[in-house]
Amino acid sequence: MKKPTEYTSTIPRTKRAMELLFWQKKHKANAAGKAPISLRITIHGQRSEYSTKIRLLPSEWNPKAGKRRGTSQASIDTNSSLESLRARARTTLDQLLAKAEPDQVITAQQVRKAMLPNKPTPDSDPLVSELLSTIREQHYAAGNEVTYRGHGSAIAVWTRWCTDKPIRLSDLTDAKTRSFAGWLAEHYAPTSAATWLNALRAMLRKAAPTLLPNPFNDLAPKNAADQVKSRTHLTREQLELLRDLPLKAPKQQLARAVYMCQYYLHGCRISNVLELRWRDVDWQGGRVKFKAVKRGKYKDVALTEPLQRVLEPYLKGGSELVFPVLPEDYFSLDKAA
Repeated sequence: MKKPTEYTSTIPRTKRAMELLFWQKKHKANAAGKAPISLRITIHGQRSEYSTKIRLLPSEWNPKAGKRRGTSQASIDTNSSLESLRARARTTLDQLLAKAEPDQVITAQQVRKAMLPNKPTPDSDPLVSELLSTIREQHYAAGNEVTYRGHGSAIAVWTRWCTDKPIRLSDLTDAKTRSFAGWLAEHYAPTSAATWLNALRAMLRKAAPTLLPNPFNDLAPKNAADQVKSRTHLTREQLELLRDLPLKAPKQQLARAVYMCQYYLHGCRISNVLELRWRDVDWQGGRVKFKAVKRGKYKDVALTEPLQRVLEPYLKGGSELVFPVLPEDYFSLDKAA
């Protein structure tokens, strides 16, 4: 797509001269398959693209209607955000036309530039909590609230820490942020503290890019990931003992089957075991197809005899899912909602 350029002809002073179109950039899909939604602003053939900061799967987007499919709350919220952007573009054009000279040219690029949020500067010396809240509203769209949910809780925790004496940007010193990090370490889990500190660092980088170095840099608890990932590893003999252990309770048998299935599928995530469907199990070909990692590609492994013995008790369940843990309509549910 050619980058829009300014043109010299005078446009009619009415917003009917501007065309607005929401479209999906499928060629810029991320690893999860979600592609960004862009607002194309066209004025007399000249275009400019405005990012909505919303990403959706191609199956979730209706290109003809220019909105998200479905009637779920997530779809309603996304479409509401898109309509707000459409109204904002029209209002922006009206404002530019009101300030312009009679013969002045207004371009699509000017409309896009006027719609961009103004970054707060350290000169205004706002409260850090207010600055972070403003940045969150400006840079993290409602459609991606699930992705950025840690940012809101990070602001809440920061505000709770400095309730007695709110801190302004000019007072945000390395000593204060280290004191905050120490308080987090005393009251919250290491991974939560790491998530919030990283979120505060990212938001402050957008809010005050000239503030160097960022006081929140390198404050995440050391080895936080290692503390969470430390597990008790069973030996092969212990696994065999667990496999043959007589269990009467159906829930205990189910939990063991899920655990053993993880082992036979080369240690894949438990969520992928729970999402395993019978159509992924090829009894004749002797293979099982599954996702090895959260956002990775599908892989398949041999349907060994021990794995067959784990799966066979659940063949008569009559469900699409192998293990009766998730709801029957799991794959039709809106995961974000």
